[in-house]
Amino acid sequence: MSEVARKGASEASSGMSAPEEPREALKAPERRMTVPEVAALARCHQQTVRRAIEAGMLPATRRGKKGVWLIHQSDAEAWL
Repeated sequence: MSEVARKGASEASSGMSAPEEPREALKAPERRMTVPEVAALARCHQQTVRRAIEAGMLPATRRGKKGVWLIHQSDAEAWL
């Protein structure tokens, strides 16, 4: 094997290729809370939480047509 071929083979096997771009850290999905969980956290009635959602004061999404409201934990903490 020639010197050039040996050098190329050693670089390929040792991983001496162009540096890779750093990967962004994968973030865990944020926890979502239900109305009863937010009410317990806020120490208030569940209807108070529902009213805040309907008034637009507390961002939430509804799971299904008549399903449960889901609130991001950070939104619930900010609402407090």
